[in-house]
Amino acid sequence: MIKTQRNDKLKALRAAANEAIGLIDPTDIRGPVNWADLRCTEARQVLTDAGETRYEVLIEEADPAADRLQEAVEKYLTNHGWPGVGVVTEW
Repeated sequence: MIKTQRNDKLKALRAAANEAIGLIDPTDIRGPVNWADLRCTEARQVLTDAGETRYEVLIEEADPAADRLQEAVEKYLTNHGWPGVGVVTEW
């Protein structure tokens, strides 16, 4: 039961990240981004070696240094009930 709830939460987080991506104006983001295939492919619950738990989303088809894209998605997530989620971009 708990695993199912956690999976549902992560699926909802991934969906929210994809919503954020869909609302971003490409002209507001500089740097290499493949807008045609840009999407959140994974939401993660991370347990650190310090015993802390946090959430992350993985967005593929963007430069790992795409800080404006990361900030835009993070802001959207925060404003929609997902504060403190880390946004990771990769090719």
